[in-house]
Amino acid sequence: MYFFQQNGVLTETQYGFRKGKYLEIAVQAFIQNIQETLDNRENYVGIFIDLTKDYDTLNHKALLKKLSS
Repeated sequence: MYFFQQNGVLTETQYGFRKGKYLEIAVQAFIQNIQETLDNRENYVGIFIDLTKDYDTLNHKALLKKLSS
């Protein structure tokens, strides 16, 4: 993570796996964005994808081998 933070790869809105960035903060920011959009009488579109089952089908040994190379 240090490399990504030092080289500006991650934006301030990237909450996953970052120190001090908690789910509660992400949800609060999301709700605030929706409220501001509605207050401005604009449209808000959300796309939600559940990837939790995708990781259940991975061969973890093969993935770790690829990552190490």
